[in-house]
Amino acid sequence: MVTKTIIAILIGYAFGCIQSAYFFSKIVGKMDIREHGSGNAGASNITTIMGVKFGFIVGLVDVLKGIFAVLVVKWIYPDSPDLAYLSGIMAILGHIFPFYLKFRGGKGVATLVGMMFGLNWKLGILFALLVALPALLADYRV
Repeated sequence: MVTKTIIAILIGYAFGCIQSAYFFSKIVGKMDIREHGSGNAGASNITTIMGVKFGFIVGLVDVLKGIFAVLVVKWIYPDSPDLAYLSGIMAILGHIFPFYLKFRGGKGVATLVGMMFGLNWKLGILFALLVALPALLADYRV
């Protein structure tokens, strides 16, 4: 069980470390997104600095990495549902604390939504609404 746990942790963290906001800002914007706006590498900061199109793409990638972290571990260990939760949590932590960016990533909200979609699509919709509605109502920018 210890080996399974370590593998689930590594899978989740590896997916979480995919920093699409950082990569888009470096490749397209020729900058480090963490030096602008709110200072984090996430979809909300990309939206503020680079626009809605890139914010949508980054948000989608962040959701997908949460989904995939959970689904891959569910597929590998179908009889150990707790490991899927662990992998999702590690994806969030990987997003917030990516080792190759000196542990300075995003806030992990979109990855949390993805984790919930991976665990149960109904939870995913609920969490997406819990994130999107307040942001839209408050006209959230950074």
